[in-house]
Amino acid sequence: MTPTEIKTNKSGLILKQISLADVAPYFALLESSKQHFSTFGGTSETGYRSRKEIASSVIHPNNPKKLRFGVWNGKKLVGVFSLVLKGNKRGEVGGWIGNKFTRKGYASHAIMALARHSQAEYGCTRIIATTNPENTSSQQMLKKCGFVAVRKLKNRNYYVYF
Repeated sequence: MTPTEIKTNKSGLILKQISLADVAPYFALLESSKQHFSTFGGTSETGYRSRKEIASSVIHPNNPKKLRFGVWNGKKLVGVFSLVLKGNKRGEVGGWIGNKFTRKGYASHAIMALARHSQAEYGCTRIIATTNPENTSSQQMLKKCGFVAVRKLKNRNYYVYF
């Protein structure tokens, strides 16, 4: 099966569904970003301790409704984002950009490309994103992309894109 590719509005930046061919750059990006992840308590991605564990998650995903995409700037993997199909025309987007690649607009382009893709391909009418309450950069980025803050809980802030 050919992985899905999603174009962004940023020249040279694409989202490509994660495949076994991406395991080595994926793991290298995780390893180089460990300090970055610790800023806001990490991500589920930090649980991968080896290339083998990443490969296993590609072959046998824990959640088959979660579609993972590498964010590629040319031939360089700069981040990983996901789209989770929730049912009732809802999707949830989220992800991360590697430590060396932040503050270049990659996250906003990836989020918007996934939001458009979820609407066009899956008929989603509501796209959810969450952030750590202390992660003001992600909150500002989501607002810039048209997401609206809808709920603040102790551990997560919830945003919706209609």
